Order: sequence, then C-alpha cells, then structure tokens
Amino acid sequence: MYFRTECFSIIVLVWGVCLAGKDFIKSERQNQSRFTLTKMNTFIKNFLGSYILLSLEILIAADIIESIVKPTFSRYFEIGNLGDHPYSYFLFLT
Repeated sequence: MYFRTECFSIIVLVWGVCLAGKDFIKSERQNQSRFTLTKMNTFIKNFLGSYILLSLEILIAADIIESIVKPTFSRYFEIGNLGDHPYSYFLFLT
C-alpha cells in the first residue's frame, strides 16, 4: 500500500509541474507588459507550490496510515522525528 501512495504522490507532483509548465510557456508567449507577466508568474508559482505541498501531505498521510496498520516502534520513531526532516521547514511556513 505504501508504494502505491508514493507513486500517487509522484503522479500528483508531476501533474502539477506539467500544468505549471504549460501555463508558464503560455504566459511567456503572450505580448503583455512585464507587470502582467510578473503577476501571472506569481500565480503559477503559487499553483505549483500547492501541488508540491499536496504531494508531501500525501506522503505524510501514508506514513501515518502505515504506522497505524503496521505498528512498530521504529515507525513511531520515524513519525516522531518528522520535524527533523529538511522539508518540515517548508511545511510550517504556511
């Protein structure tokens, strides 16, 4: 089950990157002012960031579900040390 949720998380991330890339290319091809392009790029960055956070939340939920389904002491230790992971800094910025 854990492998499937990891794959689903990767699919969500790749889908978000594809959509954001398509929007970025479309916005760069338009003849608009730099101010308008900057606003559009900010929207695209926020859109991509939401997909990145969603994929991370799926991974964290998969860890929690796996620790409930297969309770081992090491799994609880991994969940307890979640704050020590490098991406935990970005999760607490929102």
